[in-house]
Amino acid sequence: MRIEGVFSGDELDDYPVCLNTYGQMGLKYAKYPDENVHLNLKEIPVFESILDVYIKESGAVFKNHKILDICLSLFYLPYFEEFYNTVMQYRNQFSKRGKKYLIRNMLNYLADDMQHEIIVKRDMIDHNVREYYIQKGIYEKSKEMIKILGR
Repeated sequence: MRIEGVFSGDELDDYPVCLNTYGQMGLKYAKYPDENVHLNLKEIPVFESILDVYIKESGAVFKNHKILDICLSLFYLPYFEEFYNTVMQYRNQFSKRGKKYLIRNMLNYLADDMQHEIIVKRDMIDHNVREYYIQKGIYEKSKEMIKILGR
């Protein structure tokens, strides 16, 4: 399975699906520091295929990797619930490197106390992003996943 996607601040005709990324995930792919970068996909793959790609790719990871970042972005939106349930049930599916990559590049951000303060208490972020973060219990669940994966 191949996930066809790119991070971009531009609207791309070849990639009709445009999703928000969490935090500063897209910044390393931005042309300009203040650019609002989205994940653009040809189509949204099913969760199981994203998980398979992540598990296969993350075993040999030594640095940031675009395909893994696309997987992380999709784990966040639209598949946070499925991702959480998979981690809680099948935490041993992930390699040590895969766990480290998840924690360092996704979960630490989502479980950060300062980000929680900015998103929830200070209401300094887009309303839809804030509602999604609160509704899915992202802060609490991310902290829980860090404990589970960090063992």
